Formats: sequence, structure tokens, C-alpha cells
Amino acid sequence: FNEQGKLTETGSWENGYKNNTWVSYDAGGNIAVIGNFDNGFRHGNWLVFDGNGKVKYEIMYDKNRIVNSIDWEKD
Repeated sequence: FNEQGKLTETGSWENGYKNNTWVSYDAGGNIAVIGNFDNGFRHGNWLVFDGNGKVKYEIMYDKNRIVNSIDWEKD
């Protein structure tokens, strides 16, 4: 939660590391990012949303390393 008491992110911890699916929220409470962690590392496909719930970017990670990205807003 942030200082105003609004939810900023949800997810699970295992052995002190972020694991599985995490969701981050913007100041308005909308989903901003959905992504997966594997023992604290960003891993797999991550989606970044605009304020209207539309996917802006898709980023593919392999243990925190970006292996590919797609800009869904490009014409």
C-alpha cells in the first residue's frame, strides 16, 4: 500500500524472493503491470498497460534480462 492507503502491488513471496505472478497498480488503482518472478528475477512475459487498460508493451524476460519486447502502440 502507498502512503494514501491505496494498493500498489500484489504477489507472493517464497524464501524471501518475489515469485509467481505480480500485479502493480497506478495511482488511480488501475492495473499498470502484470509480470512473473522466479526467485526474485523477472521472468517470462510482462505486460505494461496504459491508464485505460490497453496493453502498451509486452516485454519478455529471462532471469531479469530482456530477450524481446513489443510496442503495441506503434502504428
